[in-house]
Amino acid sequence: MNANCIADNGTGKLRLVVDGVIEFATDCPSTEVRHFVNQVNLLDEEKGSFRIEASQGVRWTADMQIPD
Repeated sequence: MNANCIADNGTGKLRLVVDGVIEFATDCPSTEVRHFVNQVNLLDEEKGSFRIEASQGVRWTADMQIPD
């Protein structure tokens, strides 16, 4: 999982969730783009929804690499 975020003002929050598997959160400052990377190795095939929750005023991009 890779995410970048920046808040319009102050510090915001960004939360990345793979339902039923794992979730991560990070602060998003307004002074610089925060780059957030996390690797998850699953032993068994898992199915889940990927979602992002962000504070109002937080701009973000995210991607996830899933092997075949």
